[in-house]
Amino acid sequence: MIQYADIVVDLPMDNELLTYEVPNSNKIAQRGMRVEIEVKSRKLTGIIHSIHSNEPNFKCKPLIKIVDTNPVINEEQWDLAEWMKNSYMAGLGESLFRMIPQGRRLIREEELDVEIDAEYKSLNEEQQVAFDAIAKGIGKEYSSHLLYGITGSGKTEIYIHLIRELLEKTDRTVIFLVPEISLTFHIIKKLETIFPKDIALIHSGLKTSQRFRSYQSLLKGERRIAVGTRSAVFAPVSKPGLIILDEEHDQSYKENTSPRYHARQVAHYRVSKNNGILLLGSATPSVETFYLAKSKKIHFHTMKNRAVNASVLPEVRIVPKKDMEGPVGFELMKQLKSQIQKK
Repeated sequence: MIQYADIVVDLPMDNELLTYEVPNSNKIAQRGMRVEIEVKSRKLTGIIHSIHSNEPNFKCKPLIKIVDTNPVINEEQWDLAEWMKNSYMAGLGESLFRMIPQGRRLIREEELDVEIDAEYKSLNEEQQVAFDAIAKGIGKEYSSHLLYGITGSGKTEIYIHLIRELLEKTDRTVIFLVPEISLTFHIIKKLETIFPKDIALIHSGLKTSQRFRSYQSLLKGERRIAVGTRSAVFAPVSKPGLIILDEEHDQSYKENTSPRYHARQVAHYRVSKNNGILLLGSATPSVETFYLAKSKKIHFHTMKNRAVNASVLPEVRIVPKKDMEGPVGFELMKQLKSQIQKK
């Protein structure tokens, strides 16, 4: 019996599915696999939406080849793509191909030599209160939280304790989002020490092969923690039980090209479907998140004290621009000179 495949492509068109014949040599075709097809004399990559034996009323071209040996899109991602299509007025193909590592952007490679304090630390009293309030919902039902803590209050330590709690007590997974690639390297070094063999890094600064390797390790369940920038919210993890947005106020969580999603909204959808926890961390939360917290629509946890060596906040002084002599100003010049002389 001849089989046919309905294919999703990343093209603007009224009919989102294109039907192709599956050659006898390609009987391994499955939903979620990528295929190479011909569209108006162009070779394109598509994703198999469905396999069937319903002969269409037109002559079908055959698939050129099947790219994958196993599906690269799971059922949760299909559901997410449908939701994005309806929420952001985007095509199904646009949404699906946003989830798969593409490696289309040029990235400047840099080497970072950073010392990381990777010790698993005990929580202080203020941190423990926030941790207990959030952790009691792990593996139970959906909840959303704002962790509002000043710089240096130890929000990262709470994140780490929550991740460990979830990994030890459930079979759930974690997505940890940061706004900038440079911040990812700091966090990944610390998490890799505490959670060896559980971390998969996903961001556009990696080579295509590295990104796809991380993607596959999450898809197969070999690793349970996805760490990365905005696009990591689409990580192919199963049953996400905790999604963390560090510096949730940052504008880089908003995508400016179609589909114009916000990582916070996508994260909310994913955890709400899986009875998970959404944790938004910031010292300067966005207006909308702060409003939701103050109006008790999401849980609100405040941390007013610094946890880093019990240090105090640095002194900040405002110098009127009209009193400045040159672009630096006398006050700053005096402090710079003092520090140079000390060395």
